[in-house]
Amino acid sequence: MGKRQSLRATMITNFDSTEQSQEWNDLVKQYPAYPSIRNLWCRTDTYRPCERLLNDYTDIATHFAGIVRTAYMYCPKIMLTEAQLLDGLFFLALGPTAVNGVLGKSYKDGPAIIVSGRHPTLEDCLVAFTTKSIEDVKEDAQKAAEQENETILPEDLVCAGTEEQLTVRPLEYCVFGTTVTWNQALGLNSRFYTEFTNRLKHAHETGELKSTIIAEMYAQLLYGAEADGDASDWYGAAIEDRCRFLGQRWQEWIDAEKQGLVLYENQNDASVKELTKSKGFVPYFEANARDCAEVLRKQFHLRDLAGAANTGSSGGNDTTVTFAQTLQAIAKMPKRTDARMCIDRAVELPEGKPALRETETDEETVDESVDGSTGKWFGKSVGKVGKVEKPEMSRQLLRDWYQFVYQKTMA
Repeated sequence: MGKRQSLRATMITNFDSTEQSQEWNDLVKQYPAYPSIRNLWCRTDTYRPCERLLNDYTDIATHFAGIVRTAYMYCPKIMLTEAQLLDGLFFLALGPTAVNGVLGKSYKDGPAIIVSGRHPTLEDCLVAFTTKSIEDVKEDAQKAAEQENETILPEDLVCAGTEEQLTVRPLEYCVFGTTVTWNQALGLNSRFYTEFTNRLKHAHETGELKSTIIAEMYAQLLYGAEADGDASDWYGAAIEDRCRFLGQRWQEWIDAEKQGLVLYENQNDASVKELTKSKGFVPYFEANARDCAEVLRKQFHLRDLAGAANTGSSGGNDTTVTFAQTLQAIAKMPKRTDARMCIDRAVELPEGKPALRETETDEETVDESVDGSTGKWFGKSVGKVGKVEKPEMSRQLLRDWYQFVYQKTMA
């Protein structure tokens, strides 16, 4: 027998930002005093909703601790992408001190968490994850519209800012519970773009933290007077305080990496490329999407419908044709936000139900994710499963399909 190769690090499906969001929402909906995601990151001298929530309902941290500890038992190096950390509700709500504490880690131990990004530093990752130049936003919008779904194109590409100025990055943000659209990113006033760009550009000279600047700009975009006229539930918090705790948590993770409590790995570094021998995300995504789309096409007999529909001679009903066309479109969209927007706009399809996270066996079903409450890995018995119904062609099925392809590609 050959020698078994040891794992360098492990990635956990539960840590995907959308999975964190779903688990977070499933947990907190039972709490009557839960602050909405809109208020979660607010912080003033007298109002600290996120910290209060975690202290009042300790089972939130307990649930996440079970997932993290089980992952650590499987492999002592846990790898996160920049999105899983910077847009991850659990990681940001708890912060690096609590997460390392759950793992029993201190400054005396080597770090257990590796963050994998595509920029020189973790702070650079934050800037790239949350901001873009106006020119790049316009180009991205046009490219997305060319991918067989013109409904993605913003209503107007005219912008009050100049091409080289920065704006917020259009993206589905789990940490805010909303999607920042191209229209929002391009529809702000010139003062916003000038202030945002200048503050980030001169942050090191002025001593401002980039995490703070970005948090304040998002607070202004999402919760400012123009975007959020009702200020009654902010308990007197100024606009700049409405994402203050989020900026603090971002900075804590950046500082933890600088202190050596968390490792950071730049995917574009030559040594990392040699180690991983990865061709990059897009080639793997295209191959996985192609193979997995074929499964759905066979399941629902869609092989020729998408092409026929494009010529106006489809042989299926509206639901079938829309499903085939949307599947064909999202299979070419490596950016998850673009794919989700495309799916959401396929209004001819029923919403559908989320896929069960269970596997049928001869004797029982086994939960295929890390279960935070029991701390078991691949082993939570939930009883026998009856006959599995054929899934319907729905928007939710397309979301589940895309999430599977995305996670398979990440792995």
